[in-house]
Amino acid sequence: MPSNHDFLEALDINHLKSLRLFNQDKSIEIRNGEGDSWMFNSLPNSKSLDLIPQSYRRFAPPPPIRLGGAIPKGGRLDYLLQKCTEIGVTEFHFTNFERSIRSDFSLDRSERIICEAASQSKRTHLPQIFYYKKCEDLIQKFSIKDFLFLDTVETKPLSIKESTEKILLIGPEGGFGNDREKFIKLGILSRNLGEGILRMETAYVYLASIQRQFHLESI
Repeated sequence: MPSNHDFLEALDINHLKSLRLFNQDKSIEIRNGEGDSWMFNSLPNSKSLDLIPQSYRRFAPPPPIRLGGAIPKGGRLDYLLQKCTEIGVTEFHFTNFERSIRSDFSLDRSERIICEAASQSKRTHLPQIFYYKKCEDLIQKFSIKDFLFLDTVETKPLSIKESTEKILLIGPEGGFGNDREKFIKLGILSRNLGEGILRMETAYVYLASIQRQFHLESI
């Protein structure tokens, strides 16, 4: 729980100035990304914050939306993180495959992008993000039955209900290569997304969207 008195940081002040709010009386909500929220009053042109009594709120956690797979190149990763956070993804599990083109990954940068997207979309819980150097490390963390991998060779389409029950593995744009045979031998089931091939970030956003819609219709 925060103290009764707190202070705005320089980045917060610049943001308020850009919105022309820093020189006004205002109430500011502070969230911790874990479902807790507090309201503070702030005087004009002051960086001081005063907690509003009995303003605490606790939000229920969102339904799980878990996605895993390869890392897109360049700014496409930023786009993926932004849009999937806005849609409601709760867990990102990034890893490398035999044909992965991009193997570098900055967790700090990714977390900053997620925080900004969560703030803009007013999310009460921040998604978790994990990185595994090898896909074997990811698979060992869970049970084989927790996964489905997306395969253009597979004839059985992915059902929306299935997508909400599994961690969906999205391969690099060159395909899974020999990793596909490894998955089959391990007993990981595969599904397809219909005709055509989606770019990685498109597949992530699509899968996040259908899961969000399923949860909305289940309320």
